[in-house]
Amino acid sequence: MEPNLWTFLIICTLTLGGFLYILITTVNKKQIRDLEFETKKLEKMDIKTEVDAAVDKKLKDVFARIEVLESIVTDKTVALDNEISKLK
Repeated sequence: MEPNLWTFLIICTLTLGGFLYILITTVNKKQIRDLEFETKKLEKMDIKTEVDAAVDKKLKDVFARIEVLESIVTDKTVALDNEISKLK
């Protein structure tokens, strides 16, 4: 074989290798970006779930306190004590 043929084959091999490297790198970078996006999306969902749970717990506590206060206010002895206090 002639030296020009070997030179051509080497150049073709290097060019093909470079092209494959660029192709694989580009595809992997896209996949990594997609995975990072999904990770951030899941993290936001986790934070939202935690916030919702905390808000629900706080609301339950507040409603429980309101029920206690309503029972105190509507209790007949409290109403009677209030009437007696007004008379004094």
